[in-house]
Amino acid sequence: MRLWRGVRGPVCRVEYLHRGEVLLSFAGDRQVCERTLRGRATPYLFRSIEQLRYDFERDLEEIADGDETPA
Repeated sequence: MRLWRGVRGPVCRVEYLHRGEVLLSFAGDRQVCERTLRGRATPYLFRSIEQLRYDFERDLEEIADGDETPA
């Protein structure tokens, strides 16, 4: 997880990688944030760091339980 201060406020990037491949990421700031899972990017409504962490962990469980489990 990386956090830094951007022009519009806090910016974050949280990633889960396996063998150099990004399997899950959340990136952006309070105005524009994006969730990428299985290579598909969708808008993400940033509410708080706590909510972001919860959503990230939930998606990690989906990866672990699904077909895309790393070999």
